[in-house]
Amino acid sequence: MPELEQKQLVGTPEQKGEYLKVAYAAGNDIDEIVSRYDEMADSYHAIHKSGTWVGPNKVAEVAASLIDGEEEKRQVEILDFGAGTGLSGMAMKNKGFSTIDALDVSKKMVDIAQAESNGELYRKIIIGILKENDDLIKQESYGMVISIGVIGTHTNADEVYRIMPLVKPGGYIVYSIKAGSNESESFQKLYASLEEHNDIGEEKAEEKSNATTNEWKIVRMDGVGPLNTDHPSIHHKIVVLQRVS
Repeated sequence: MPELEQKQLVGTPEQKGEYLKVAYAAGNDIDEIVSRYDEMADSYHAIHKSGTWVGPNKVAEVAASLIDGEEEKRQVEILDFGAGTGLSGMAMKNKGFSTIDALDVSKKMVDIAQAESNGELYRKIIIGILKENDDLIKQESYGMVISIGVIGTHTNADEVYRIMPLVKPGGYIVYSIKAGSNESESFQKLYASLEEHNDIGEEKAEEKSNATTNEWKIVRMDGVGPLNTDHPSIHHKIVVLQRVS
């Protein structure tokens, strides 16, 4: 791992970028992800808390636009998938959401989130991966699942399929993804399977409006430019999927 002084972690984009490459290089290997994020949890939090990572705020803005009324926001139950050190949860709290659970593979990362909020950020902490926690997360538990900087970086589209059963009818999955990853075969197959309920662009025929309870549609797929201001050449999208009730 690059040897960086703590004071450098909020320094140049190059210094931060080289450090974070270590975590991102873990890919989809769960053991590597846990090992690397546990080791660099404090430094990772310092880097992202410096203000250059705007993904949590952007996703929270989109999530807030989907729910009408402050009371409705307080009532909707949310799963923060890949919660990390809680920046996404904090962004959601700032938008009026208050009932948020955390799922992450690194307990050390989520411990930072809880320590900074005096244990008040997340209602419940779930450590592990979805297929190992099916007994801990009941189907149709959440009105919304959010994920920032995880899908497409440490998972492929299969993880979206695993998330879907957790969402109540009418609920949402909202995630950020690098534009390049979004164009991969894995995600294009996912989006093609949802195309019949696509709200983007051309109007779709309504002949399949009597959707089954497990069918989903794409509500939004917005290009939002770079979400890390240290790396303006890396563009992202925010994707909103909705379970058809």
